[in-house]
Amino acid sequence: MIKTGNFALIPVSLALLLVACEGGQESVIDEDVDRITLADHINLIDFGDYVVHINAITTSQVPADVARNLGITRSDNRAMLNVVITQKVGGAFGSSVKGTVSGTAVNLVGQLKNMAIREVTEHDATYYIGEVVVVDGEILFFNVDVTPDGESRTYYLRYKGQFYSN
Repeated sequence: MIKTGNFALIPVSLALLLVACEGGQESVIDEDVDRITLADHINLIDFGDYVVHINAITTSQVPADVARNLGITRSDNRAMLNVVITQKVGGAFGSSVKGTVSGTAVNLVGQLKNMAIREVTEHDATYYIGEVVVVDGEILFFNVDVTPDGESRTYYLRYKGQFYSN
């Protein structure tokens, strides 16, 4: 079961029956791993040598010129997940680094939403974005797997976001 606080969602096997097929691909959540669930209003987690920053907003909040440059559809009914991996330098936050980032989103009724995550590099910064369709007031649990380049360890995260139409 996917658990968040004292609220348990339906079993994953049932959730897989409710797959939302966007782009004709199926996503699978690997619940055999221990995921670190970020507390509400916390959007970064320190893993020693690396810090992973994560947030999600409706794409209508993305400035028009940025959305155009990134090929993002601005809408109150689309959410964008943003993940940045930074490597510490001298114990302090360093610059972003490349890695492998994948993820899925699950809503409160267990509907699994496919989300292709892509790498974006601008100047010296690298980050990862994914988009998913949402409805007004929807709560999504993002299951995100992050592996910095050159590392064998994968960090398994769960991040919660709620999305509203204006």
